[in-house]
This record gives sequence, C-alpha cells and structure tokens, in this order.
Amino acid sequence: MMFCWVNSSAAAPGVPTPTELPGGRIVSLQEVRDMIDAGTRIIDVRSGINFGRGHIPGAVLVPYKGSSAKRVNFDPTLDRFPLSALPEEKDAPVLVYSHGDTGWKSYKAAVTAIRSGYTQVSWFRDGFSTWVAADLPVAH
Repeated sequence: MMFCWVNSSAAAPGVPTPTELPGGRIVSLQEVRDMIDAGTRIIDVRSGINFGRGHIPGAVLVPYKGSSAKRVNFDPTLDRFPLSALPEEKDAPVLVYSHGDTGWKSYKAAVTAIRSGYTQVSWFRDGFSTWVAADLPVAH
C-alpha cells in the first residue's frame, strides 16, 4: 500500500507546529531515547515511502492522512488516523512523531489520540530530522 503527503491548502508548507500539547507532553530527543528503552509504543505518522527510507528503530508506521488545515483548531473529520493501531489500553504510553517541527501530521495524531481518551501521549515535535541530525541509528 502506498501513502502520500497531503498538504493543506489553508496554510503554506513549512508552517511550524504549536509549541504546546494540551493533555499530552512534548518530549526531547533524550526523552525519546529513554521512552524507547522503556518499551513505549513509537508511532511514525509519515508516509509509507518516508518510513521505508528510514525511521526510528522500533517505530511502527501508522500514517496520518490529512486534509484539514495546519492549525490548532483543525477539523479531524477531514482526516484519517487509525486509532486501532494504538495500544488497546488508553493509559499505555504512546509516542508520536513525523518529520520535524513543521510535522503537522504528528501534532494532529497526538491531539486525536488525546481526544480519544489516551492519557499518556507524548509528541516528539522535533521529529525524525532531529533524530538523524543527532546521528542516531536509523532502521529501514
């Protein structure tokens, strides 16, 4: 199955994501490493193509397909994110990431999980680009 990046027509590409995640938390690179060591479910919401080019080791692909605007009050009914790929237990820790600080897919996925009752949602806002820049291992 192939997935593609969908840009919102409501905002220009490269629009930085919010710096807050109500109901969840934004985590640093070191916190991501600690969460991986603790066995946290790591969710990569990028396209299948980008995931195949490289991802954080142990991450699972759960693409976020979005048409909603790149803004805090986005309309989730315009998007698709399979919550069934998240842990069944809503108190299980979950970490979501995409490309970097303009990765609206990961922000929207984190918000969607929080709105669906997940209580331990973390968002790696700096994303995969920061992981690569830190010269950390990349899985293919």
